[in-house]
Amino acid sequence: RVLYRGWQRSGAVLLAECKAQAKLILYHWTHSFCSQKVRLVIAEKALKCEEHDISLPLSEHNEPWFMRLNSSGEVPVLIHGENIICEATQIIDYLEETFVDGNENFLSLCDF
Repeated sequence: RVLYRGWQRSGAVLLAECKAQAKLILYHWTHSFCSQKVRLVIAEKALKCEEHDISLPLSEHNEPWFMRLNSSGEVPVLIHGENIICEATQIIDYLEETFVDGNENFLSLCDF
């Protein structure tokens, strides 16, 4: 599997498995501002995405299965095919690059 912890638009090679048809899975916490930004972009782009709410008060982000996705234990985390993208800014950047739909660019949301 390919892990994009510091995914950058310039120079990143997306695998064939990472086409727009691959399933999107988002691990987030509803009350997290960073998670809300990612969910907003997904909604505005009308993308189908399986969502899993990770309870930070219940410390679900420290569970071994989640730590294998993101060793820093932070939400949000997006899985797209074999790609794992961590951090809201990187996820939004990835979604903008991967799902080009001609609508407004949401990268400016990362400036909040």
